[in-house]
Amino acid sequence: MKKAIKKVFSASHHRLCDWHLLRNASTNIGIPDFMSYLKKCMLADIEVNKFEELWSEMVQMFRLEDNTWINDMHEKKKMWVNAHIRGSFFAGLRTTSRCEALHSHMGQYVHSRINMIDFVQQFHRCLSFFRFWEVLSDYQSNYGEPVMQTGLRSLEKSAANQFTKPIFHMFRTVLKRSLLLRTTDSQEMSMGYIFTVSKYCGDGRVWHVIYCEEPVVFKCSCLRMESLGLPCDHIIVILLYLDFKDLPKCLVLPR
Repeated sequence: MKKAIKKVFSASHHRLCDWHLLRNASTNIGIPDFMSYLKKCMLADIEVNKFEELWSEMVQMFRLEDNTWINDMHEKKKMWVNAHIRGSFFAGLRTTSRCEALHSHMGQYVHSRINMIDFVQQFHRCLSFFRFWEVLSDYQSNYGEPVMQTGLRSLEKSAANQFTKPIFHMFRTVLKRSLLLRTTDSQEMSMGYIFTVSKYCGDGRVWHVIYCEEPVVFKCSCLRMESLGLPCDHIIVILLYLDFKDLPKCLVLPR
């Protein structure tokens, strides 16, 4: 599969399934406390150098320097570690559960001994089912207005008009989280501005947000927009700092 993906989908980033990786870790290592450390290395929103520090600390703590599986996974780190994958678009998917759910649903319509004519008929029935739910989802997103829940009504309403309902609910969580951040510095550059963002009474971590006026572009050092397709709370706090009343089009991906 790895060779086929590299050949056919050469521009994509091949990612390993988190669920299968953790299951393999449990089988190959078998140390209960090890799993929590591995999850931190895998999922933590950290820089690459910090990941290497955590990994070395974990290996030394559990004396896994000579473990073949551990060494093999470290070589494949760009396929499963969040610090390395960050910036590649996965829409928040970390496991193969979506694909397996599709297989399960298809199994309700077809089986291995079905003839070709029945297969085509049943396959079209399955497609009709999916299309019905898509139409229903479109209807639910286009009709009715969600109740505004934050004091940032203008920005929240703009997002409600541009996002589908499920994505809007995700965005509203980010919007609320942005209230815990503050802009600590700004530097004017030839093409725009670089803002420094940190948490209120935080641990000293900072994020840098680039803003260009013509055309309007936002880019954050956390790369969450590029990974999830949803603007991060660091970008949102800069929107508030600049008095944006509407969510810029550059922060709303096409369906």
